[in-house]
Amino acid sequence: MKFKKIIIVSLALLLAIFGVFLLNVINDKKGDSQSVQTTMILISPTTLQPGDVISLSKLLWKDWPTQSISKQYITKEQKQNVKDIEGAVVRYPIFEGEPISLNNVIKTGGKSILAAVIRPGMRAVSVPFNKIVNAPALILPGDVIDVVIPKKELSAGHTDDLVGQTIIRGVRVLAVDNIIQKMNDGKDLSSPRTITLEVTSDQAEDLAASIPEGRIVISMRSVFAGQDVYSDGYPKSDELPVSRGDKPSRTIALFRGSERSEVTVK
Repeated sequence: MKFKKIIIVSLALLLAIFGVFLLNVINDKKGDSQSVQTTMILISPTTLQPGDVISLSKLLWKDWPTQSISKQYITKEQKQNVKDIEGAVVRYPIFEGEPISLNNVIKTGGKSILAAVIRPGMRAVSVPFNKIVNAPALILPGDVIDVVIPKKELSAGHTDDLVGQTIIRGVRVLAVDNIIQKMNDGKDLSSPRTITLEVTSDQAEDLAASIPEGRIVISMRSVFAGQDVYSDGYPKSDELPVSRGDKPSRTIALFRGSERSEVTVK
């Protein structure tokens, strides 16, 4: 009797073990059938800045979920796109590990790299650094600035009053000298000769008219501030008073009958 119980218990254990094994096999097969399909695409192993020239030797092929692949990504089967990407110029930042997208690069066709990074409808205007009154100690491509001109204003009979007038808002610095991307190699950009700004055609005319008359002031914007590019010329609402200096004092003599008194006014 005891022997039969032992046999029954042993068979039950064997069946349980076999059931667990069979269940694992079934789950493995389901997992294989549901595995994610991937396709090889081009990615950048390092961050690329606007103005960088694409070199295939510095890019990597990586498996990417097929369902997540955009039409603008470059796959290994697209031999023509792979060929065309060599020597193209980066228009917008491509971050480390990000796929190379045809929207982010452009072929220069023999034209300058600067022309490739200007947005459609915009212009590039160079400003001599010695025309900037308050030139920042360090200004880099990609910074966003406002351009202000100091103007004399006639008020209350005084012609030496100055106002600051913002003529351009939120423009992007395209280049400092001939450098059009931020440098990470320690290259000194603290004493440039020119800066190149990305402006509209109207802003280019305003800037061209302002520089010969005198010098300009630039104000740096925070990297967290949005860009609001205007092209309305010289908006009155942008006139802001600046330091006017101390006016010379004057003494006025007042007579009341035979009495004389003096009052100092400014």
